Amino acid sequence: MSLGKHGKLGVWVARKGYWATLFWPGVWMGLVWVLVGCGGRGLETVPVSGRVTYGGGAWPKEGRLDFRPIAAPPGKTLHPASAQFGPDGRFTVVTGQTSGLAPGEYVVTVECWEEMPTMGDAQNPRGSPGKSYVPDKYRDPKQSPIKLKIEPTDRSKTLEFDVPKP
Repeated sequence: MSLGKHGKLGVWVARKGYWATLFWPGVWMGLVWVLVGCGGRGLETVPVSGRVTYGGGAWPKEGRLDFRPIAAPPGKTLHPASAQFGPDGRFTVVTGQTSGLAPGEYVVTVECWEEMPTMGDAQNPRGSPGKSYVPDKYRDPKQSPIKLKIEPTDRSKTLEFDVPKP
């Protein structure tokens, strides 16, 4: 009985059929995956939290901060982030699914709505612009005076700032 040019492996493949030919490539792919890993350490962030006040006090409702990237350190990429805050103004920043902010420079915008803006529909084709508690300049990234820089060497950052009542 001849085992062919592949020896015992050839007999095993011949007996097991098509699926057996997928076995060894699968073993090698699995070994490479284990040795290389699955993507490295992920996004490096700096924990950022703090408090935003409204006219020196509490907010009438919960709101949101958006951290819009302006510039990234050399070799890094830009990552927008956000944070929700309650009436007490306390927040913790999140970038995607990761807590914290990636190193870089940011402009911060603030949203807190008395009445949310709406899209148009059949009954009201124009929709509604809504009514914000926040002055326009704090909602516009081109005008917002709130800027932030996160250095790659920062261990954490605490922000405290006030948004005046309109």
